[in-house]
Amino acid sequence: MINVIKKIVACLMAICIVSATAFSCTQATKDPALPEGGGDKTAGETEPADDVLSDGLEPRDFGGRAFVMATRDDTDIVCRHMLEVYAESITGEVLNDAVYNRNITIEERFNCKIVPKLTNEKDGELTREMQRTVLAGDVYADVAIDHMINMSAVALKSLFYNWYDAPSLDFSKPWWNETATKELQVAGKSFFAFSDMLISGYDRMYAIIFNKKLYTDFGIADNPYTLVNEGKWTIDKFWSLTKDLYLDLNGNGSVDLTDDLFGFVSNAFSATAAWPWAFNHFITRRNADGYPEIILNNEKSAQITLKMYDYYYNTPGWSIVNAGQRGDKMWWDYVTAEMFPDNKAVFGTLTLCETLLLRSMEEDYGILPMPKWDEGQDRYHTMIDGHGPLMAIPMTSAENIEMIGTMMEVLAAESYKQVIPAYYEISLKNKQLRDEESIQMLDDYIKPGVLFDFGFIYDGWSGFAFWLSNILQTKKSEFASYYEKSERAVTNYYEKVIAVHDNYGN
Repeated sequence: MINVIKKIVACLMAICIVSATAFSCTQATKDPALPEGGGDKTAGETEPADDVLSDGLEPRDFGGRAFVMATRDDTDIVCRHMLEVYAESITGEVLNDAVYNRNITIEERFNCKIVPKLTNEKDGELTREMQRTVLAGDVYADVAIDHMINMSAVALKSLFYNWYDAPSLDFSKPWWNETATKELQVAGKSFFAFSDMLISGYDRMYAIIFNKKLYTDFGIADNPYTLVNEGKWTIDKFWSLTKDLYLDLNGNGSVDLTDDLFGFVSNAFSATAAWPWAFNHFITRRNADGYPEIILNNEKSAQITLKMYDYYYNTPGWSIVNAGQRGDKMWWDYVTAEMFPDNKAVFGTLTLCETLLLRSMEEDYGILPMPKWDEGQDRYHTMIDGHGPLMAIPMTSAENIEMIGTMMEVLAAESYKQVIPAYYEISLKNKQLRDEESIQMLDDYIKPGVLFDFGFIYDGWSGFAFWLSNILQTKKSEFASYYEKSERAVTNYYEKVIAVHDNYGN
């Protein structure tokens, strides 16, 4: 009876806050070939409560079997890979306890045990270990969750089961991200999936952070939240606010990466990759037959390259860390562990989980969406960093596909009901964000604006995901020559990815 009451309470909580957790609450399509825009809901719209909250799964008894999910450990202190799969016990920490209760709900309902298989997150070890195991014909885990670029790098090796062949999965439910579902499939087949279980994916959404004290100290007249709400938060406006914000703090007469104060700090690699999507600019789009085609070779790509090169390297107020400039330190440490806590940056790029590094920061900070390309762009956009996760079913686990389908559907559904409310409403908003305006930015612009792109997801370190980073890290500004050198190899690679989907099962 106690468990029944718990479930009723969880459902009522989800009904109350579902509109605030609508990052993935748009209605996903069951037909993977649905053209873009068809059947989409705008952010915040939901299905009637009965349809939304029922997973529709039949009672099953799995006889106490273990359901093994391989994921990365939490070596990196700003990531929550392990937590999205497993929590060992109740600790009083809201997000931890939501994951624990989700798993208990599922284990009691289906008589099974959810078991994590943890691998050190560094250097793509999980994907390599999975590849070795599956190619040897052995079972690795029921489901594997890893860095999306590392996972897509082995997509050509026929390691993965098609999610659309798994029973009990309903991709029309709101706990499956609609845009990801569209972009992950080719010819009605998908080797990867993205559901509300993947909180470490939401952690990796890109945004802009700003130091409120420094903003005031510099006497900047424009209120950044107002600029966003009025649709005027563009890359040119952002540059105009930051271009001259520089102080030689140590007074040595030279620009020092970590010792001076800058208007904007970022890096030329991972964060740079986010700018094209912020500008609503894609690598691939779907043709009339539903297949992805490269559309990158256009005038806007050249314009983005020239503008960002000029802003990166000809702007006194911008400090852009390049590869190798800081030894083996992680790139995000520059912004959120060094510059912001020490009041040496007015603005910076970050992924949302990096706010965990700012809990001890004395000065207040705010969060803003990535700037638009221009005021004509209809909305603000962002993307999930390649470090974010994708889920795959290893081919050697296919004998357990009945259990896998059921478990992945109920894990997604119960995450939507129990974990996502705890993640957004309590963990992220109440603990990591410091003002109502930042929460509004998250709700109205950052979450609803996340984009997925087949060309990024399936990059596999061989595509065009990092085209802007690749150019700007070399301190060059020519898009055309870069594209010409890369086109044949990248096109061949994407064609092979598509062919693997077309040939699946043959």
